[in-house]
Amino acid sequence: MKFNAYAKLNILLNIHGKYFNGYHSVESVMIPISLCDVLDIEIIPNSDDIIIQSSDFSIPTDERNILYKCGKLFQKHFNISDGFKIVLYKNIPVQSGLGGESTDAACFMHFLNDNYNLTLSYESMFYLGRLLSWDVPICYLKKCVYVHDKKEICEILDIKSKLYFLLVMPEFGISTKKAFENLDKIEYKNVDAYPLINALLTCHNQVGLYVHNCFIQAEPRLMKEYSSLKELSEQIGFDGVSMTGTGSCFFLITTKEDILIKGCNYFKDLYPFVSTASLVL
Repeated sequence: MKFNAYAKLNILLNIHGKYFNGYHSVESVMIPISLCDVLDIEIIPNSDDIIIQSSDFSIPTDERNILYKCGKLFQKHFNISDGFKIVLYKNIPVQSGLGGESTDAACFMHFLNDNYNLTLSYESMFYLGRLLSWDVPICYLKKCVYVHDKKEICEILDIKSKLYFLLVMPEFGISTKKAFENLDKIEYKNVDAYPLINALLTCHNQVGLYVHNCFIQAEPRLMKEYSSLKELSEQIGFDGVSMTGTGSCFFLITTKEDILIKGCNYFKDLYPFVSTASLVL
């Protein structure tokens, strides 16, 4: 059985300092997009095996893999007496900030919930997802979500309009650990989330004016890419440009499909990864 695991974009990402345990306070607007990995899941009856295969040979397929961790977590928590073989077809680049690992785990969680009639409550889904990764519960919802963990806000935004994204990723990647280390060393800028939220709910062609990611400021290479993309995106006619997650995939945003196609044709030979995507409604 094959299932799509949709990538996510942080169209806004603020960090509000650290908690006592060393984790950071995150504020973000996250949306699911049409770029996806594909999970081919096979049940192994009366087994506790979790077998992972991947089309990307750089991804570990042992107990380090988040799908393996997810399977073991659900086997133990819900006394599931079956094992699973999962073939992962990777389309979401690693170290891109597009949530590849998290959305894969969220997709597997959906399968387990549906196949074993677990009827996961919101609280259970959030608890189990967070044991795997911070944004697994957000990916599980498959909705546009505003989250501010310091204020304990997790609000689904009902977005009706068609938004298009051109994804471009430079040759270098930034690990999440390194990104946070860099950010902790500088004074960085956050922005008010509500102009973006209002634009999402009302004036969709203004969404690009308010996209933001504080992590761009933490790495000179990202700042250089951002400055170049911002200038070119304005010339082509995009509404705005930013980066998702801790990097290093950038996105250009538009409400016009012809602008998306024009941009794709321009950038397709300039970056190792270029892809078009739309909001998953």
